[in-house]
Amino acid sequence: MMDSGELVLAIGSFAALGSWVGGVVESVGIGQFWPWVYRYGPKVKSQSIPRAGSARIPLVEDSDLIAVSTLSDTAALFRARMGLVGFKSYGTTNPIKGTIETTDSELRLYGRLSVMPLVFIGVWFAMWFGANIRRVMAGDKFSLFLLVLGCGGAMAIACFWFLMERRRFVEAIENLVAQLDKSA
Repeated sequence: MMDSGELVLAIGSFAALGSWVGGVVESVGIGQFWPWVYRYGPKVKSQSIPRAGSARIPLVEDSDLIAVSTLSDTAALFRARMGLVGFKSYGTTNPIKGTIETTDSELRLYGRLSVMPLVFIGVWFAMWFGANIRRVMAGDKFSLFLLVLGCGGAMAIACFWFLMERRRFVEAIENLVAQLDKSA
């Protein structure tokens, strides 16, 4: 029979493995322009650009910064190369993903976060908490320190990651808007 600590470890291990597999699928989907991958995840940035003319997506050429895949006359997917923490020449495997939708009067761009890194951070936090809470309840001060350190670390990582992603989304959407303005 498993005790609660072993159960938390088993569930957390399966959840971590699942988030890893999900992250691989998400990365492949971003690279292959699978529409469902681009449409899920929390919105980090959205922008509407007023425009006159047709509801068609303007032609945007792929570059080393932006890749675009047109789904229809009024919808497209885009991804922007993601620099590695301030280094523009080095990239990571997960680019910034987003969608473009257009109507007769405006062009709407949505940037979304990848979901699996958030799930992995959540699993890590839950396992850290589950592993230390029993010792904390028993009065172990070092385990309390580790629990506080883990909670603070998880929150700091999540906040830093969200702010960094938001800044990069703004840069990517500004680059895309500049390209769309040139082609309009």
